[in-house]
Amino acid sequence: MRLLNRFKKEQNGTTIIIFVGIITGILAFSALVTDVGYLMVERSKLKNTADAAALAAVREMSVDRSNAYTAAVDYIQKNDKSNPVYEIMIPDSGYIATVKLKKNVYFFFARIFGLISTEIQVQSTAKMAPVVALRGARPLAVPQQTFIYGQPYTLKEDAGDGLSGNYGAISLGGTGADRYRDNIKYGYNSTLRLGDYIKTETGNLTGPTEDGIKYLLSECDHIPKCTYNNYALNCPRVIAIPVVNTLDVNGKKPIVVVGFASFFVEDYINNGGYSEIKGRFIETIANAELGDAATDYGMRSIKLVE
Repeated sequence: MRLLNRFKKEQNGTTIIIFVGIITGILAFSALVTDVGYLMVERSKLKNTADAAALAAVREMSVDRSNAYTAAVDYIQKNDKSNPVYEIMIPDSGYIATVKLKKNVYFFFARIFGLISTEIQVQSTAKMAPVVALRGARPLAVPQQTFIYGQPYTLKEDAGDGLSGNYGAISLGGTGADRYRDNIKYGYNSTLRLGDYIKTETGNLTGPTEDGIKYLLSECDHIPKCTYNNYALNCPRVIAIPVVNTLDVNGKKPIVVVGFASFFVEDYINNGGYSEIKGRFIETIANAELGDAATDYGMRSIKLVE
């Protein structure tokens, strides 16, 4: 009987030890899950800050390269109150910026095991480069040349200046006045790429040109009124058109896309029944595919590369 009671006491003691071990394990696992989860959240937040700061630096380069570093620092300080240590690398040439951030993250439950904090580090690199593929181009083209910011350019010639029946209009997704008019209003609904062959659209197309351009002008209802050097980002008067190798072809002939450029539509002129479009060259950042284009025509895109 004594032996049985002793056995029961030993069993109870073993059960308590096992129970304490289980509880300890559960607490340790909970601490691990909670703190690791918190660590992942903080790292994700820090990475988002680094991404945005790198993008801000590169975006500023298109306006004033000397302010790129400051733009990144401002974003970090305004959007991350934990004051992470930062390192910003901007080379002397090219449109690229790298942002490194690090900070200490303090644990909650893991402190009972002697783990107070750990350092997390992230790095982001953003790049800006010329657009090499574009959706939404207008059915106009300009021959390759060196464009000057703010300078007026003729985007479509009137009858007196056409080349072999071509006046700057191009065929995108099909021919005909209706297609041409819709492409002016809404943009071509497929993608154009560097190296694509497109065909010229012959004839002056006065009526469709007037309808399309007047539509774009009427859709700009921003206050104050948009100008080429002060416009809303979504202004319909800002159009993207392909830069081509030549417009000096006879009839509806293929020409090659060598780049993309943006223009602010200034005016539509009806010159004795013949239409002309005037626009000012501007530099823009587009949500489009970027790449290593041979020539930069001022229309660029930005993306994170790291």
